[in-house]
Amino acid sequence: MDVKLKQGKGEEALAYLRKSYAARDSLINTSKIRQIVELETKHELQLKEKNIRLLESEKRVQSLLANLLMASIAFVVLIAATLYYLQIYRHRKNREMLNLEIDLLTQRHKEIEDRYRSAMVPEELAESQDQKFLKKAISVVEANISDALFSVDKMAVEMNMSRTNLHRKVKSMTGFPPGELVRSIRLRKAAKLIANRVDSATQIAQLVGFDDYSHFSKAFKKHFGVSPTQYGTHLTANTRMK
Repeated sequence: MDVKLKQGKGEEALAYLRKSYAARDSLINTSKIRQIVELETKHELQLKEKNIRLLESEKRVQSLLANLLMASIAFVVLIAATLYYLQIYRHRKNREMLNLEIDLLTQRHKEIEDRYRSAMVPEELAESQDQKFLKKAISVVEANISDALFSVDKMAVEMNMSRTNLHRKVKSMTGFPPGELVRSIRLRKAAKLIANRVDSATQIAQLVGFDDYSHFSKAFKKHFGVSPTQYGTHLTANTRMK
């Protein structure tokens, strides 16, 4: 470029100057490209290392989860086995308790019958006023035993007494209120029908004035210590053994 300027050839000198700038820019660009490539390569390596670490972490997590799953399965199996054997043990104990409760049931049933037997003696024998009253009360309940709507109020009307006086009289004689007396007579009647296998437990419940079998079953179990089904099953088993 200097030579051309000295020769007075400005255009050629300008052309050399442009080539000089182009060569310099090319070198600069090549250096930058090399740096960019190096940075990209380094970044890719870092990403690969990060991915490798993530994969290793995921493998460790998966291994941990697998171990936890196996431990959970083993724990569930252990619990299930424990519950199974516990159920068998409780079933055996319940059967033993049922046998004891049935024995107590028979004794309790006899005691209840003895309590009311005095009210059911022949009319030609001398009866006290209390005996006559109790006999009439039992007769009134038994006459309406299938009526689910039969209440203490209706009982008082048929006994020609006020509800208050009826409550006081029955409570003093039996130790429990008229409502309990009615329920006791209903349940005793149901027990006899079940013992004689007159009908199904559901139909027997309706025969003694219980529209709701669930309520009947709960009341029966509370009174006798066993459910109607258990009562009938036990009596059947005892009959076969005899």
